[in-house]
Amino acid sequence: MRLGIARTLAGCVVAGADDGAEDYCPPYWRSSEPLFRRAHDVVAAVAARYAPVASGLAGVVSGGRPAAGYPPLVEALERYAREPGWSREHRDLAASIERSVRLLYFEGAPEPAVRPAPDRLAPAGALPALHVVIPFRAPRGSLRERNLRACLRSLAQQASGSSGFYVTVVESDDRPRHSWVGSWADNYVFEPQSGPFNKSSSVNFGARRSRSPRDVICELDADMVVDPWFITRVRVQAAVSPAFLPYEDVHCLDPESSARLVSERTAGAGTVAGYLLRRPPGGCVVVTAELFRAVDGFDTSFTGWGGEDRDFVDRLSAFSPVARSAATMIHLNHERPSMNRAAQFATGDREAVTQEVG
Repeated sequence: MRLGIARTLAGCVVAGADDGAEDYCPPYWRSSEPLFRRAHDVVAAVAARYAPVASGLAGVVSGGRPAAGYPPLVEALERYAREPGWSREHRDLAASIERSVRLLYFEGAPEPAVRPAPDRLAPAGALPALHVVIPFRAPRGSLRERNLRACLRSLAQQASGSSGFYVTVVESDDRPRHSWVGSWADNYVFEPQSGPFNKSSSVNFGARRSRSPRDVICELDADMVVDPWFITRVRVQAAVSPAFLPYEDVHCLDPESSARLVSERTAGAGTVAGYLLRRPPGGCVVVTAELFRAVDGFDTSFTGWGGEDRDFVDRLSAFSPVARSAATMIHLNHERPSMNRAAQFATGDREAVTQEVG
């Protein structure tokens, strides 16, 4: 997502002032924290000579809720950017921050769904079938259960209808809790699993339910909602890319935006707010069944929170370039997972995929 100078600086200032920002992605917050300080210094320098920016900055750093000061700070910075006061040094620094920052606050309308260009649409029979595998565990009545319903609803609202793809939800727990999924998904399967949630085992379990060994596998986290052109975009890209991430950034919505989006039943309704993760390695990955088998699927030694997605993409990269599409996906807020030993594998922040695709 192209943010521009005002949203980049304001988003970083909010992230640096918000005590809850780190919870959205601790490793990305830690790697970005020096950039938050640089952004604050740039905005403070502007505030010293432009009163509206000074007022906007005070609203972020002095109020009880930093995010509330984001809109007026963006507006003030955008006004100032139209004046000749920006130094070349500050412009270059802001551009550098935008290229490098991995987490920052963002508020605005969700990016519109992009329909693939007509010249990229192949006849329906020439596109591969897509097997969407959703790993899942949650108590009844939890936010994660709510999110799964929203995820499945977004898949049911595809512009392409129900053709060309099918959905398997894998519930992995000590006992089945969500048999209602059977009326929402093409396949609902239960995997007996005790102890910490093992997403890798769940994905592998679901992938084995593919209808054909040639069907492309799309691992999709249950907290994601997809745009109406998601399936079409993924199938078109899967025809030419053996492995890819169908997004560039993930917008992790705050609790209020998540609740509103779920209630309005569409990913394109109104303004949403939360933290933007730049180029993360997980949440949704698409891979041919042949390549999935070649890397032996997800590594089941990862249990609990974090690490399995990055490991999977790293191993895919050893066989084939892992592309990334220019799109933003939406992640709904949920109860925070427990951080156990798997977190040690997720504490680094390095680029595992770099190839850009349209």
